[in-house]
Amino acid sequence: MCICRLLFTDLNSNPWWHRNLGRRSFRVLFTVENQGCWRGENFKMVDGVLFDKEMTRLVWCSPKKGEYEIPHTVKTIDSMSFQLCYKLTSIAISDSVTEIPSHAFRGCYGLEKVIIPRSVVSIGVKAFALCFRLMTISVPEGLEYPPTTFPLCARIIRY
Repeated sequence: MCICRLLFTDLNSNPWWHRNLGRRSFRVLFTVENQGCWRGENFKMVDGVLFDKEMTRLVWCSPKKGEYEIPHTVKTIDSMSFQLCYKLTSIAISDSVTEIPSHAFRGCYGLEKVIIPRSVVSIGVKAFALCFRLMTISVPEGLEYPPTTFPLCARIIRY
């Protein structure tokens, strides 16, 4: 079965998702369709997370609960890929990731802990916006980021 159809069926079968994810749900479908995924041959779904076939690009994550570790094969995280994963409490970003794009974790209300690896050289605007429980973020020394990247209440620890 085509991944596009799985996502579309899942979103339509749960009215809460459709209503609250709005444009994001269509962005995911649009991204998948633009990559020529009519039968899912270019993408792979693992535990509710959509990757490209080689698992080097994380495209989208269904709402996760608890902790999640990004696989070491992932080099790229798409913008808004974790948006509204409000039950996610901790994210382990692998050393293979070099950039955290804009809005990547926006709206992860339950996110409490983030350790950004030294491999990350840039963080996009509002990457962690609306992460109200995020109080402590470990950031590599010398990494520059826009002032709107993290919630105002967060304590930044340089290492």
